[in-house]
Amino acid sequence: KVKKDEAGTSVEKWMAEHYPMVSAEQLEELCRRRIIYRRSAHGKKQRLTRPSTIMEHEEWICVPLDVEKRQERAAAQKARRGRQTAPFDVAPTLTEADHQMVRSWVLYKDERCIILNKP
Repeated sequence: KVKKDEAGTSVEKWMAEHYPMVSAEQLEELCRRRIIYRRSAHGKKQRLTRPSTIMEHEEWICVPLDVEKRQERAAAQKARRGRQTAPFDVAPTLTEADHQMVRSWVLYKDERCIILNKP
């Protein structure tokens, strides 16, 4: 929903603030394909064809769900990047059964080539 202080701004600026993971090119594509639309306070629905469209107070900007999911994924990735991860000091150990299983995948082997049967 467009707040009072956001009235008079373009859809492009509003999207950059509320959906930062949507690039200008993606927004242009969504507008060209008429996927994003706005709904006035009176209920009138209008498809957006240009990102430069000026918005009014109390208008709703309707964005597809996959754009919202993309924003949630971007926020989750950002949160994961912020956490400190321990470096891998020790290589994982493989059991003899693991070694045997990997050896069973080899169909052909010489000095220059190994052909594996992808399980």
